[in-house]
Amino acid sequence: MPHIDTLATARRLELAGLPTEQARAVSEAISDAVRDSQPDLSNLTTKSDLANLAAATKSDLANLAAVTKADLANLAAVTKADLANHTAVTKAEIANLAAVTKADLGQLATQIFARLDQLSARLDQMATKVEVKELEVRIMDKLRSQMIWFYSVQAAFLGIGVTLFKLLSK
Repeated sequence: MPHIDTLATARRLELAGLPTEQARAVSEAISDAVRDSQPDLSNLTTKSDLANLAAATKSDLANLAAVTKADLANLAAVTKADLANHTAVTKAEIANLAAVTKADLGQLATQIFARLDQLSARLDQMATKVEVKELEVRIMDKLRSQMIWFYSVQAAFLGIGVTLFKLLSK
């Protein structure tokens, strides 16, 4: 910060013809003006301050990266466990659905065969062989269509089960 020698300035002003009191007042006014116009540099950041801040920031970032990495690892483990749990539950549900479907298809087959037995008993009661043959053909046609329906339903349920399994295994 520049410093004004007020005594030397006052003497120069006196030599220039100003009275002593006036020369001292002007000299002090100049000194005050110079002092007041100078910025306060006491709060400026030094290179050392910047280096310390950079080191602290680098350390904070490293800590944050480590915490984030640990959080991500934990999240991955939890997600993997959840996925394994959901996969097991889904597999159990698919197995249950398959068992129910198999039971339903078994009941349907029993009903079909019972109906076939009824139709067969009616055939035995018919008088002519022609009528019996015609009924046999109709029964076989119905049986074929019911069996085709039965197998298509079974294939559809198996397809649904496989698709669900694939979707849930991803």
